[in-house]
Amino acid sequence: APQRRIRYIMDRSIYNLRGINYILKLGGAIPISNSAAKDAIKVAKKSLSEDNMIVIFPEGEISYDGDYGKFSKGYELIAKGLDGVIICANIDGLKGSFFSRSKKHFIPKSSLFRREVTITFSKPMSMNTKVEEVESSIKNLNSYK
Repeated sequence: APQRRIRYIMDRSIYNLRGINYILKLGGAIPISNSAAKDAIKVAKKSLSEDNMIVIFPEGEISYDGDYGKFSKGYELIAKGLDGVIICANIDGLKGSFFSRSKKHFIPKSSLFRREVTITFSKPMSMNTKVEEVESSIKNLNSYK
């Protein structure tokens, strides 16, 4: 069986950053913006129909404070009419790390290179799952600590 490609949908302003754009293109990232959302949705639907996987951040951004933001219904447009599953993931343990967007960006020496990061996945859900259920599933994953 051929390998499945994992593609990420990401903000166009980050995608276009000089120095990393080439790598993101090579990796198959799909840029999205308010003015070009329809194009990104088309590309994502085509990619899913070709049996690839798409990673979507339903809040549309990385949290600054570790709390959840408003979940977007954009993925519902991508999933509509397609067969497959949604698997939610929660990443915990990055607050205060290099990858954190917290204004209190503090990295103690002891955790500069070592950090306990936990990634928890949900059970597969139907592609027709509504945003409220996806949000609930992700928030429940956070309680498995």
